[in-house]
Amino acid sequence: MKNNPELVIAREKLNQARYTYVISRSVYLPRVNSYVDGSGVKAENTNRFDAYSYGVTGSQLVFDGFKTIHDISASSADIQSARHSYDSVSSNIRVKLRSTFIELLKAQEFVVLNETIARRRRQNLELVTARLKAGKEQENAVLSFKASSEQADFEVEKARRRIQLAQRQLAKELGRREFIPALLNVKGEFKPRYAYEKAPDFQHLTDDNPQQKIIVDNLEAAKFRVHSAYADLMPKVYANASVDRSGSNWPPDQDSWTAGVNLSFPLFEGGSNLASISKARSSLTQLEAQEHSSRDALTSTIEQAWNNLQDALGTLKVQQAVYEAAAERAKEAQIKYTNGDLSFDDWAVIENDFAKESKALLDARSGAAFTEASWTNAKGWTLEDQR
Repeated sequence: MKNNPELVIAREKLNQARYTYVISRSVYLPRVNSYVDGSGVKAENTNRFDAYSYGVTGSQLVFDGFKTIHDISASSADIQSARHSYDSVSSNIRVKLRSTFIELLKAQEFVVLNETIARRRRQNLELVTARLKAGKEQENAVLSFKASSEQADFEVEKARRRIQLAQRQLAKELGRREFIPALLNVKGEFKPRYAYEKAPDFQHLTDDNPQQKIIVDNLEAAKFRVHSAYADLMPKVYANASVDRSGSNWPPDQDSWTAGVNLSFPLFEGGSNLASISKARSSLTQLEAQEHSSRDALTSTIEQAWNNLQDALGTLKVQQAVYEAAAERAKEAQIKYTNGDLSFDDWAVIENDFAKESKALLDARSGAAFTEASWTNAKGWTLEDQR
């Protein structure tokens, strides 16, 4: 939350929106200025004339057709939009962080799994070699398992390289400037955090999603900007006052003051006001259509994420059963092959199936974790959200 550059950018955009709001409110406050003036005039054949003065002037907006009120309201909506933009970025960083964590955890477990497969194949190679020496097996069986063993060793090296890439991706999401692989080993599990049995209210999730809230906020700001554009056609009234001292010597000693009201009414400004109104109304119409389109698309996206999660959890359940069956079958097959009750070809197929199903189970476990992270992102959960 502190170091990720995307979050820093979003946070500063929120701060800028807050400052813009302060600027828009300042129009309602009085303007006060002070001045000091000194001058000398000398013309040909005349005496020099000096003039000095100092004072304070002030002006206060009295009425501007409620333009300032609408501008302030629009700036307030912009703050909400920036806040929800930050939430959207935070949600995206959360899913990236979770995904890179899962990827690194999977890579670490993949190394362990491949080492287990490689060790098992070396043991099988020793078994086949012993049976060859005893005259109970053929040379091609030894060559086949020797190739499988070398392939397993290669898979281990490949998996180790995969770890460093996953570590680098995780370091990026953490916002770390220095990449130290030794400091990026992770611990955890792929088990889903919640039970996902009952389908949620997808429309409610859409309304609560930061992406949808951004558009709603922008739409609200656009409505106020239409009113602000119309207010430019209204008269503007200012109250003005000043207090000063003037004289031909310093310090001046003649007091004076002024007070009054200034009213201005726009008659013709080259059509810019009317064009501004048309532009504001066009922007409002665009955002209304965008809000409708976004709502439908986001609801579909959230529902698709839910379906993907259900599919992934179902796949995991099935794959767990398939793996357990393959493990039991491999255990029995090894005993039968050792006792000479199973051919080498049948045993090799069963062993390869067990290795394949072991990897498929890891894919299913990590896949369920990935889709759960995507589901969390579809709901708009942020880093600040501890759920």
